[in-house]
Amino acid sequence: MNIATTRIMKPALVVAGLSFLLRAGFPCTLAVISGKASANGRPLMWKNRDTSDPNNKLVHFTGPKYNSIAVVISEDVKLTEVWGGQNTEGFAIMNSQADDLVAKDKKFDGAGNGAFMELALGECATVGDFENLLLREKEKWDLAANFGVIDADGGACFFETRSDSYQKFDTKDPRVAPFGTIVRTNFAFTSPDQMLGGGFDRFERISHIIEAARAAGRIDGKFILQEAARAQAHPATMWVILGQPVAGVAVPVWPAAGKVPAVTTGPKTAPFAGTVPSPQMSLASTAAQSMFLKKASM
Repeated sequence: MNIATTRIMKPALVVAGLSFLLRAGFPCTLAVISGKASANGRPLMWKNRDTSDPNNKLVHFTGPKYNSIAVVISEDVKLTEVWGGQNTEGFAIMNSQADDLVAKDKKFDGAGNGAFMELALGECATVGDFENLLLREKEKWDLAANFGVIDADGGACFFETRSDSYQKFDTKDPRVAPFGTIVRTNFAFTSPDQMLGGGFDRFERISHIIEAARAAGRIDGKFILQEAARAQAHPATMWVILGQPVAGVAVPVWPAAGKVPAVTTGPKTAPFAGTVPSPQMSLASTAAQSMFLKKASM
């Protein structure tokens, strides 16, 4: 990659996770970590992209200024949108949908989020470049997103972005991120009505997980991949083993999904129930304790 020597000292690292939800929608969990909070002094960003479309792939893009590698939906043959990526200058970007930032008067829904990130990867080398891009393209795009960006100079920020404005949250600002970490899910702190967004329980849960790791000096790529991205403690989740508990597969299910996985049901029994003479079952459920969930249900 063509990376300037001055940028090699603080390379950026992107860690992205993909998972599949049975229900429609695009809930995501994200974090930007400054070098102040990471174990090796380098900025990190993380995105778990939960999507109703399980078919995703990596693509190499040739941009007007910089080349990049990004995650795309496999069916997007024209490659018009990306959902997280990094370019040859070390600039990286990701997003989460924030429905509480949509411009309802314009009937917008955030449909331009993915295409805007593709533009950014091709044109931006730094967090500052991205902010300039937001200013230049103001009111030209249908945007409703929490954009997370990092760069090879150590920048790590979130931009809560509407079609006509944005608010920057910088990990270097002690008023915003006293410990150098920022978490986002699917609502915006600058929204006039956060209840139009979502992911309050995920925000609370991952905030605790990341803060505990930061305090122990453990935030690095391994922590993101093995712990944060695979955290299984989720409010309102029911785990079920259909069949012999010692040999069965634990499956998470959610009432809000509106249906159950095909492997857990059937006309007579479920594929995961097995054919043992004396079927058994093990079930574990976690009750939701989140203050945000209680507010959302009122």
